[in-house]
Amino acid sequence: GLPKYAYWNYGPQIWGMTYLALENRTKTRVTDWVKLTASAQSFQESRDVRKYRIVRGSLQEEHVRIAQLNLDASKKISNRFSILYGAEGVYNAVESKGYEYYTMRPDSLWSAQSRYADGSTWQSSSVFLNTNYDISGSLNLAAGARLNAISMYTPITFNGYENEANWNFVAPSGSIGLTYFKPSFKYFLNLSTGFRAPNVDDASKVFDSQPGSLIIPNADLREERLYSAELGMKQKLNSWMALDASFYYSYLNDVMVRAPYNFQGRDSVYYQSELSQVIAVQNLDYAWIWGYQFGVRTQFSDRLFWTIHWSHPFGQDSDGEAMRHVNPFNAISQVVYRTTKWSASLTGRYNGQVDFEDLSFSERDKTHIYAIDDNGNPYAPRWYTISALVTYEWNKNIALKGGIDNIMDAQYRPYSSGIIAPGRAFFVGLQGSI
Repeated sequence: GLPKYAYWNYGPQIWGMTYLALENRTKTRVTDWVKLTASAQSFQESRDVRKYRIVRGSLQEEHVRIAQLNLDASKKISNRFSILYGAEGVYNAVESKGYEYYTMRPDSLWSAQSRYADGSTWQSSSVFLNTNYDISGSLNLAAGARLNAISMYTPITFNGYENEANWNFVAPSGSIGLTYFKPSFKYFLNLSTGFRAPNVDDASKVFDSQPGSLIIPNADLREERLYSAELGMKQKLNSWMALDASFYYSYLNDVMVRAPYNFQGRDSVYYQSELSQVIAVQNLDYAWIWGYQFGVRTQFSDRLFWTIHWSHPFGQDSDGEAMRHVNPFNAISQVVYRTTKWSASLTGRYNGQVDFEDLSFSERDKTHIYAIDDNGNPYAPRWYTISALVTYEWNKNIALKGGIDNIMDAQYRPYSSGIIAPGRAFFVGLQGSI
């Protein structure tokens, strides 16, 4: 078919960061160590886009400024009990501009829809306390608590709709973990709570993420809450083999997902001369995420090692739909041979298939990033790669590396990615340290 865009150009990304850290290790009644860190960041990016056979182009520019202050301190109360505590403050300011122009007259520039709500701010303040207590020589208890206060302001403007939206959240979270260990094994149980507040991207973005669909702002978002449990172990079977495994389950309340939406009573709007279905980030009732990971580590000799690790997450929302960010089954295996100066490794990676029925709703219309099955529906096919690496350590400061990525030259795309992975690649590198 015909292309959708005549061009889609990203401008240069400009990122800068500066920070100042003050650290004091003088022991006092309340601290053994204290560190104060202040940082500032600036990030800029832009996009210049024109659709095929459309005489108007669009230009969007973003500039995000971030200020952050962290205070961390620790204190050893006794030989068996210690604490880590502190506070954090973060402030984000978003400048987002949108313009359109006639391609034959680049100087003809006028204001248009921006990607985010221009003038948005997001800030958070939090205090935390973590404790670590050795109940015995083989049993450890760790617990922590955090109190978060988050506020956000977004002056939403879209298609004649204006709303100076404000959010304010106060959310506690905590965790507790019990570990039983010996020289040959470790077993652990962790329980935790968490939350995620909406950010400027969730609440105010306007973006045609896929053909025929448009993500629009939603001023009614709430924070999502997480309740999670994990049970795991690490077991040394003998002098040359060890296992590790864990199982986890998470329940998310008011989970935020992309789903069909109505804008002023309509399920579709015109955007950049195209009628598009309206989609927005919304809170659903709840969702589950569960899964497992398993690994084997072996040492056949002082020079030859082999490891394999695989994991399989699952996820489903309250409507029975698959969760977008739950990856398919994946595995990695590696063989390593080492001498005093030389080392060589062979690494295999495998990613499982996701059928159309197992794709989340927001992924099913993305025919431009998925393969097509026999029924004409998009799906994510399985793939694997094999890579090799050889390293020569000249001395403790200099190492020469070379290898081949994707030896079989497999053509694949990571799940839900808009970018095709590179094919076979050869590389050589020199690593140095002082």
